[in-house]
Amino acid sequence: LKEYRPPSFYVRSTDLKFDLDPNKTTVSSKITVIRTNYAEASDFYLNGNNLELLSIQMNQEELPESCYRMDSQGITLISPPNEFELSISNRIDPSQNLALSGLYMSDDMLCTQCEAEGFRNITYFPDRPDILSKFSVTIEASQKEFPILLSNGELVATEKLPSGRHSSTWIDPHPKPCYLFALVAGKLSVLRDTFVTRSNNRVKLEFYTSSSDLDQCMHAMNCLKRAMKWDEEVYGREYDMNRYMIVAVDHFNMGAMENKGLNIFNSKYVFAKPDTATDQDFHAVESVIAHEYFHNWSGNRVTLRDWFQLSLKEGFTIYRDQQFSSDMGSPAVQRIHDVNMVKLHQFREDAGPSRHPVQPDSYLTIDNFYTITVYNKGAELIRMMHLLLGADSYRAGTDLYFERYDGLAATVENFVSAMEEASGVNLEQFRLWYRVGGTPRVSIQRQYDSTRRTFMLTMEQKPPHSSEDSSWSPMHVPIQIALLDNDGNATQDEILLELTQSRQTFKFFDLESSPTLSLLRGFSAPVLIDDPQADQDLHFIMAHDDDAYCRWNACQQVFKLQVQKLVANIQNGRETDIESEFLSSFNAVLSNAVEDPQFKALLLEPPSEIAIAQTMEIVDPTAIHNARKILVRKLAERYYDQLIELYRALNGDWGDSTDAVGKRSLRNLCLNYLIELDDSTVQKLALRQFESSSNMTDLAAALRALVNSSSPARESVLQMFYDRWRNDSGVIDKWFRIQATAARPDTLKKVVDLSKHQSFNIYTPNRVYSLIGAFCHANPYCFHARDGSGYDLLTEYVLRIDKANSQAAAQLTEAFTEIRRFDQDRQDEMRQRIEQIAATPGISVNIYEIVDRILAPFKN
Repeated sequence: LKEYRPPSFYVRSTDLKFDLDPNKTTVSSKITVIRTNYAEASDFYLNGNNLELLSIQMNQEELPESCYRMDSQGITLISPPNEFELSISNRIDPSQNLALSGLYMSDDMLCTQCEAEGFRNITYFPDRPDILSKFSVTIEASQKEFPILLSNGELVATEKLPSGRHSSTWIDPHPKPCYLFALVAGKLSVLRDTFVTRSNNRVKLEFYTSSSDLDQCMHAMNCLKRAMKWDEEVYGREYDMNRYMIVAVDHFNMGAMENKGLNIFNSKYVFAKPDTATDQDFHAVESVIAHEYFHNWSGNRVTLRDWFQLSLKEGFTIYRDQQFSSDMGSPAVQRIHDVNMVKLHQFREDAGPSRHPVQPDSYLTIDNFYTITVYNKGAELIRMMHLLLGADSYRAGTDLYFERYDGLAATVENFVSAMEEASGVNLEQFRLWYRVGGTPRVSIQRQYDSTRRTFMLTMEQKPPHSSEDSSWSPMHVPIQIALLDNDGNATQDEILLELTQSRQTFKFFDLESSPTLSLLRGFSAPVLIDDPQADQDLHFIMAHDDDAYCRWNACQQVFKLQVQKLVANIQNGRETDIESEFLSSFNAVLSNAVEDPQFKALLLEPPSEIAIAQTMEIVDPTAIHNARKILVRKLAERYYDQLIELYRALNGDWGDSTDAVGKRSLRNLCLNYLIELDDSTVQKLALRQFESSSNMTDLAAALRALVNSSSPARESVLQMFYDRWRNDSGVIDKWFRIQATAARPDTLKKVVDLSKHQSFNIYTPNRVYSLIGAFCHANPYCFHARDGSGYDLLTEYVLRIDKANSQAAAQLTEAFTEIRRFDQDRQDEMRQRIEQIAATPGISVNIYEIVDRILAPFKN
């Protein structure tokens, strides 16, 4: 970060012409360039990877070879004039671009992905986000092969050409960095609609995909219209062009890309209809559609000065899409999902070798920087500012930020300064959240004086890692609390405490009895709490707290404590009984009626094996799996009649309301409990659900239950499912994932067999993530087999995939990052494979950066 320097040249305009061909596309660019500082003589560097240079001209004259240097990464113009026009022609082969960065083939479609540094794989250009240019793009291709030709902005011309060819010309009126460039060409059908903005501009909305998938786009279209309306109402942001396009592709490394006016989406975040998509899929489509649309302002109209500012657009936009999803559905459920993502995955990243601040100091490759810390912890930082400033000041701050930096490349500091200026609140100390890596800890001490009727709450901040004690400074931590009386009622309104010192004591007066502390309400800050008295209050909070997060968190803690005791009993050969207080609390939640059945399902759902592992100093995947399995089975045995009754009472037709989604969630949770009994009656129940379901939510839940059981129908239902959906890639991804995450002794063999299946392709990221990724990241019981066989599988596929797609390979490699949390035998097995990867000649920078971080502690 400290090496950042403003560009020596800007590119005022960029004219591109593409002569498309799957094997030999010719790209011709003409850029007008101006020096930023006339007094400073300097060279001009244009990035370019895997390009065949055909010609280079300056001011319409061939440039002599003495005026430029070429290397494997680009071209240097030697002391060019202060202003000039540069024309370059080069050739690329999209069919061989298996990295899916730049211009590549997805089935018979040509498409692009340019974030972060993909544009340099298309043509020579200064590929950095702080160079904004106005783009004009002409695309020429065979009309038969590529009848649809799309790019950013407004369509200004189309033309029929000789020899069955045609062209289209697009002009984007807004300057943009090259990472937001997009092009799509192929045989596509389109779903059309319109949206009328608040200033009465009629916007054309267009979803492009194959004709067979067009009927799966209506939900996404409706989500888009809701997001456009919401952004006008909540943030005052109106869409700024006459056309907004989304294209769904099957081959995509990420979820989606917010290219100005032409978003390119992984098809899994566009396609959704009841018989092929689960409720979770519907929600994911809504979230990602909104996220990419919201980028139109938080990322496009205001973009990034450099990649160290990535959370400026991603953290901010994640928070915006979380707000939107909360307003569209259940706020309580949405917040719990958001918090669970942070606690389950971001806290793990903070605790391992991949730990980094939201705004890091350095990186080797930007591809590895698209992390849950940058995205989701970044969103929590925006949420904290919103909480500290209040709704009105927060909105004034975002208005000022958008107004001041519209059309510019901004920084995190610009955003925080705008919030300060609009609110009058000093956020200097808060800025530490962007610069400090790891999860801060806050310890709690309580004291009640019955004579003075006074309650004292002492909080002490601790650095995320002991090694940082000497340089660490206290953070600005918003802690939202309530004090509950003996009946569970708040003794006063919710209180926001601002912890800004290493140690602070807060006093509360006129309390008749010692209150129960409802702490960190709404998960007001991403911190770990050390509270020695918390455990004794958990059952009370489960029963009485009106804060959804606190109640859910108490349930999770109660579950984890019970599993921890079972793990200890298993490891020491003792009885595996369940405590009566736990049973009583579980029964109370199960029996009580709640308005939101999805929230009830979240309260009753036991934490995952990954979540339980985070509570253990040394992770024992086998003991965790067995303990959790025992707990679920004993609860199913004890409450069999209630679970069966609830399961049957929730049977109903498919609907898309929040209530209907909640009922399906609760019903399938009952099935998940009951299937652990390996009871033939329950297996028949699951089989009946599989055979009669009219929606993918219930169908997939039944299939998952049967796959994790001893049902004799297990293999036949898997085959039936595949035969029915073999031509739907999104559904077949589910088929692979369900088998890869089955906690069975034969799962590894099954995964190896499936990797040879006709429907598996290592060059399709979604398929890799649904099989190899799901096994390694979401099935700890099988992946961490003592013989290291799971590690062998991961190593094999990391090295195979890295040769073609280093981004996908890097995502798989992250499964090794928690190596130091396991016993010595497993550490040795993992380290052996990681060192094998590190010693492999020609591994990508993406892989090298990850394995180097993992191995660093072992070298000290």
